[in-house]
Amino acid sequence: MVVRATGINPEMLRWARERAGYSIEEVARRRRVPPERVKEWEAGKSFPTWKQLKQLAFKDYHRGTVFFLFKDPPEEKTVAERFHRLPAEMLADLHPDTLYAVRQARYRQDDLVELLGSNGPGERFILRDLRGYADAGDSHQLEVAVREYLGVDLNDPEGFPDSAYTFEDFRSRVEDAGVWVFKRSFRQKDVTGLCLDDDVYPVIYVGNGQDKAREIFTLFNGLAHLLFGFNYLERADKGHYLPGLSGDDYTIERACIRFAVKCQEDFETVIAKQRRHSNNGYAEFVASDNNKDIYYATLAADLGQKYLRSAFLAFEERHIEETDLSAFLGVKGWHLDGLERYAWR
Repeated sequence: MVVRATGINPEMLRWARERAGYSIEEVARRRRVPPERVKEWEAGKSFPTWKQLKQLAFKDYHRGTVFFLFKDPPEEKTVAERFHRLPAEMLADLHPDTLYAVRQARYRQDDLVELLGSNGPGERFILRDLRGYADAGDSHQLEVAVREYLGVDLNDPEGFPDSAYTFEDFRSRVEDAGVWVFKRSFRQKDVTGLCLDDDVYPVIYVGNGQDKAREIFTLFNGLAHLLFGFNYLERADKGHYLPGLSGDDYTIERACIRFAVKCQEDFETVIAKQRRHSNNGYAEFVASDNNKDIYYATLAADLGQKYLRSAFLAFEERHIEETDLSAFLGVKGWHLDGLERYAWR
């Protein structure tokens, strides 16, 4: 017997589809039903089965099934509102996966509040301590100040890890300065990263699949935008979008590009001079060719060691339950043991 989800709010189906960036025709293709059927669901003239609702919820809209029982949509900023300083044409053709990545980054900030509390940033918080350099608008002085703050000495090439692990070393330095860094594969290939500002838990997302130099550029481009208090979505062809910026936003974008390019060039120069060695055991473990557990290695690299440790520590101290831990890490419960060993390398 087919059981239909008759208790759902059809308006929530429409709202979730539009926020996910899908047309009615695209949802119909994904669920293998006629477009008229999707229209009927959203008009309340018919209802999906519970199986179809779960597919819509988890595979298409990335919402829990209980969401569709709500009377009204939540107060949730659109991508245009979240990135209100970016030109409209830069946001007009975003893939549904990119829209979900923005929401995912926002969810990470909520997760960090639940894991670590909302008492404010720690003693070292680069966005507070160096924001004055950003306000001064001198990208060279900003680069020097950031380099000193992160403990990067260009005159000591042996203080750097091997070039294969450089991103993980810089990621660790940026996270120690109060900014949380995650990696993610973007289906929209010209999207290379994003950042969301916050007074306590600012985050940077860096796209997987880029070469090392580009990863470093994205990391420091995100950091520069955060120093300017600027939510940013990085796309590969900046020249196409720069004319859409004006006034202070254009000036800030140019300064961020100069800052990220200079950081990238300096680091590449040091890497070219140094001997091959690594002082980052975690990165070496994650990236090792001998590591057969590719699934856990990839997930650990995306989440980062600091986030992994925070989640497992909250579980060990009984602040969260095992089901919460699974949700924070995005894995089923039987994967927790395999992933935990990456937290304490």
